[in-house]
Amino acid sequence: MRRLLLIITCLLCPVIATAQQPQQPMPPQQPGLPEPEGLGDRWYLGVIASNHEHRSLGRFNDRTDTQAASLIFGRFLNDHFLVELRAGGDFRKNKPDPNLEIHVEGYISAYVGLYYPWSTFSALYAQFGVSGVEASAFGPALDTVVREKDEDGNEDPRGTILVDYTALDEDYLSTRFSPSFLLGVDLQLSGDTYLTAEYGRLHRDSLSGVQIWQSNIGLRWLF
Repeated sequence: MRRLLLIITCLLCPVIATAQQPQQPMPPQQPGLPEPEGLGDRWYLGVIASNHEHRSLGRFNDRTDTQAASLIFGRFLNDHFLVELRAGGDFRKNKPDPNLEIHVEGYISAYVGLYYPWSTFSALYAQFGVSGVEASAFGPALDTVVREKDEDGNEDPRGTILVDYTALDEDYLSTRFSPSFLLGVDLQLSGDTYLTAEYGRLHRDSLSGVQIWQSNIGLRWLF
């Protein structure tokens, strides 16, 4: 009997000792991290500065640049789709030829876009839509052909053609509306403020072949 009590006591001692030890407090649970705010149903405003590269001017596909500024107003339909309107115009004219001046008085664009946040502070996007452009050209080289001069300094009618802008007139663009697209990147500066950089085509004239490509940089504010 004593032997049985001794065995039971030996078996219960570790259990009793463990029960008498002070219980370690459970570590407090971490509160759930707040979910990042989505972009759905958020609006935004923006301002951008643009360099417009005019391509395929005249017979020899000359190029020139003009500078412009635009305002942006848009809405995120959800985290990955957006709709947007833009309006702007050139603030600096340029001359592909000393006797020819090009100026874009104004343009308006409507886009739908795909938006892909590829990190916590930046996103890539692509936008497709249509743009309407109002532009003009001025100067004595408009709608003319310039040839090499002869030994007397007169233009040789059989000389090599140096300039040929016969496809251009004062309206500059024969078609006002054209498909337009952009590829861009957003970088979050702070809160709802983003730096944007973009490249794409603003306009292509279906008759003369003139193209206007745009390189943009600006700011976007969400609200």
